[in-house]
Amino acid sequence: MALGTWLENPEKNAALQEKWKEDQGIVLKGIKPADGVNTGAEGSLRWPKKDPITADTDYVSFQFYNYKPPFGRGEGEEMSPDIDNDTSLGGASALYKSYTQNSKFGSGDKAKGYKNIILFMPEDIGSEMAGQWGAAGWGLAAQRLMESAGTKDLTKLGDSISKTAESIPGAVKIETYKKIMEGINGITGGNADLNQVMGGISGTIINPNVEMMYQQPDLRTFTLNFKLVPRSADEAYEIKQICTTFRKAMLPSWGGQALAGTVKNNGALLTIPKMVQPTFMSGGSPNTYIPQYKPCIISRVNINYTPDGAWAAYEGGSPVATNLSIDFKETKLVFEQEVNMSGVTF
Repeated sequence: MALGTWLENPEKNAALQEKWKEDQGIVLKGIKPADGVNTGAEGSLRWPKKDPITADTDYVSFQFYNYKPPFGRGEGEEMSPDIDNDTSLGGASALYKSYTQNSKFGSGDKAKGYKNIILFMPEDIGSEMAGQWGAAGWGLAAQRLMESAGTKDLTKLGDSISKTAESIPGAVKIETYKKIMEGINGITGGNADLNQVMGGISGTIINPNVEMMYQQPDLRTFTLNFKLVPRSADEAYEIKQICTTFRKAMLPSWGGQALAGTVKNNGALLTIPKMVQPTFMSGGSPNTYIPQYKPCIISRVNINYTPDGAWAAYEGGSPVATNLSIDFKETKLVFEQEVNMSGVTF
């Protein structure tokens, strides 16, 4: 059934959508922040502060957590229990869970002194994913050897060997011209390369056998921009608190643990900055139309107190407008099985 039909009849086709998610390999169950999003005035910093959050409200929430080392424990904290994350990756499942373990947070992992932040949807919402591909040139002999190594069908092995034999005359020519090149450079003191010599004499060069090879996926990076304009003294103070929280979260703490946590706040060490879970919300649930992110680190916070080009302030010194720009870097890779065609997805 076409995706368009699913969107037109989401309830009628709920069972079909669930089967589709199962077919994708992974049914994500831990994408929503583990302890929910506190939208109350006491439990969060909000702007706009007085506007109520309803089932139709779209917003972005930020929750702050202590950094979890990928290969050990943090500041004496116990590892959180594994969040349910069904997979159908077979033997790879254990390694997948190990890789994602330190990106799953529970309520005990919350950073002390950090309230959730709730802001309106930012000015420029987008999603970009990238991977690294590179061109690699394989010599003819290397290409034939790899073809032989990669041939499981014995009926094709003979064909691969015949191709190797076919490449011998070319290899002989290349070796001959290598000697010619070395002689020319030795006599003249030049630095002609092999292709220059071959092209100038015989009108041929070495076939580089270039192939596009996949190297690795990239971690996602993104920037969120907000223009915060207070409408009261309370909102001016709330905006200050929001900006200060992001500044604090990206900075390391003075002192750190040593000797398996028995020594606290050792001055020779620094404690790694906080991690943040951004979530695009619609009402009380993650928005299913916008890709979500795994836990992130904050790489840059830029605050402009004169976004309109000149300083202007209310009584008491609070600026009439503040531009807040935050650069995030996702801490884990996203895999094909984690991208769902329906529902919440990365």
